Amino acid sequence: MNRHSLAGQILLADWIVSEEQDGTLIVRDPDIPSGSGFRLTLNESTMYYQAKVEFEDFASELIERTDRQISTGAPDWLAGLLSNDRYLKCKIFRRSIEVNFGERQSDGLWLQFERKKTESFTTVNFIDYVVSFIYFLFPYQIEGEEEGAEVTGLESRYERSSMNRAICLAYHGYKCKACKTDLQAIYGEVARDFIHVHHLNPLATTGHSRPDPVKDLVPLCPNCHGIAHLQNPPFTVQEIQNMIAQNNAEIYTQ
Repeated sequence: MNRHSLAGQILLADWIVSEEQDGTLIVRDPDIPSGSGFRLTLNESTMYYQAKVEFEDFASELIERTDRQISTGAPDWLAGLLSNDRYLKCKIFRRSIEVNFGERQSDGLWLQFERKKTESFTTVNFIDYVVSFIYFLFPYQIEGEEEGAEVTGLESRYERSSMNRAICLAYHGYKCKACKTDLQAIYGEVARDFIHVHHLNPLATTGHSRPDPVKDLVPLCPNCHGIAHLQNPPFTVQEIQNMIAQNNAEIYTQ
């Protein structure tokens, strides 16, 4: 797995990344005290990309929080990712222990996110998935956080807009929803992150919004995004598609 690609995607802030001799990447959030956090391991085999989340020795509070989060089930956007991509798997592993034939007690929790390799699926795509998964598992204020609102504590290290963007692109991909342009395919790696994320429902006049990253946000190329905002309220994606279709038809008939 390419470390440079990882640095551009998984480093939500100043995360620590180390690389083992076999190419496995170990990622850790340094803001969580040593021993109380989690470790993200990323590697790839001949057939799969894999991300594994393991907890450190004294991370009982984080484990309990994660267990509660998992028990609520996947939110709509994550359920959508899992249902739309038949090669994507989220696995939850639990270990238990019985002392003196007594009641079974939980003795461990770890998670694995894997995706079978296919020709059209890249390392970058997988890292987008992993970022979204991390946002779901841990208290980085994914759901219900207002864009433009100030947050405190662990969540304040990451802009809400960045979280929404990561989830939106993991779900929708990097092609413009209106004109279907893939900037990376045209210009190369330098243009991968140049795609814009457009609010289908404009932010309220207060500047705060709680958008659903899948239902309320879509990727648009800079051109289509600019066209969308030529009026208020913005042109819809369908209206932009109609403009493109109409003008292309006129060009071809001239």
